[in-house]
Amino acid sequence: MKNAPENCTSDPVSLLRISKRTGTRVIQYLKTVAFTIHKRLLRCQPLGRQIRLLGTNVSLIVLATLFGSTVLTSCTADDLPEECVNYFNSREQQDLSVFEGFDLEKQFIIHRCGLDRHPPTDFSYLMARKRNIIPFLNEKLKSSSTLNQYEKDKSIYAITLVFEGLYNSDRLNANDPSLVVLDAYVRRITTPRLKKGASNVLSKIKSAE
Repeated sequence: MKNAPENCTSDPVSLLRISKRTGTRVIQYLKTVAFTIHKRLLRCQPLGRQIRLLGTNVSLIVLATLFGSTVLTSCTADDLPEECVNYFNSREQQDLSVFEGFDLEKQFIIHRCGLDRHPPTDFSYLMARKRNIIPFLNEKLKSSSTLNQYEKDKSIYAITLVFEGLYNSDRLNANDPSLVVLDAYVRRITTPRLKKGASNVLSKIKSAE
């Protein structure tokens, strides 16, 4: 059993992924219900009553928001890899040379977690300095098929950013066969934000051909 951080925080790196999506849907649903009730009652109530009803509906919306915030700021030890808990809860994150000393597997785990932070912490340019990084990334693309859809999307996006780091540091050219494989995986991303980000990176690299 992994040890949870002493204090639960609202740092997105420690949030429950499923709760994020569930909380957002609940907020939207409660808002819709509140406004529907408000609209219907306004048709047949005197002005004074309407004002009170409006206040009630606003309260419902506030409660919905608070409920969603509580869900979204939940933290769970089992949700976050131990490597991320240890790294981001220590002073080591202020020393990039510590990150550079990790093996590729550990760097990638922390890199994925870092993209969930506010603002995101992108370690792709540091990973791009590693030797044998391209074979490692290709293996990560293949193994991503064992993950659930959201985690798969996030892994592909994280990998795409490392390829961008390689390209920016002149360690990858726009005609590299690995980019063809990467493009096929990017097309499978279903999370809109991640798909857009990964597609933009690939477009930037391809435009240099």
